[in-house]
Amino acid sequence: MLMTIQCLKADSIKYVIIFRNMLSREVLVACLPLLVKHLTAKSHVVHSYSANCLEKLFTLKSPGGGAPISKTEVQPFLEEMLINLFNLLQVPGSEENEYVYERCSDKFNNIYCRIYRHFYKPVQIDLFELSIMG
Repeated sequence: MLMTIQCLKADSIKYVIIFRNMLSREVLVACLPLLVKHLTAKSHVVHSYSANCLEKLFTLKSPGGGAPISKTEVQPFLEEMLINLFNLLQVPGSEENEYVYERCSDKFNNIYCRIYRHFYKPVQIDLFELSIMG
């Protein structure tokens, strides 16, 4: 019975992965809390599919350009997602799970870029002034 439930979860996540371009934005947003929750699954297939699906959803482009899922829609699940992803790295057999590593590195890259932009404002240097001063 438990194996059947795990197969149904994995198949449902695979469905979202395959048909993500055809599913409505509302359905994709509704999947986020479930996918974050499935990162804690004991089944390697379920938590790997969940991490893979999150990656696919976050890199998805809408037809008009841009992401169909906004940062404000992801924000409520961000902390739980990061905790679950890092906890997955301690699960025997998932220490080198490529999908988990990709999600972690992507999230930290985004965080780094935001911090960098906040603290290091671009400085414009007038090259004409430099040539006169030098």
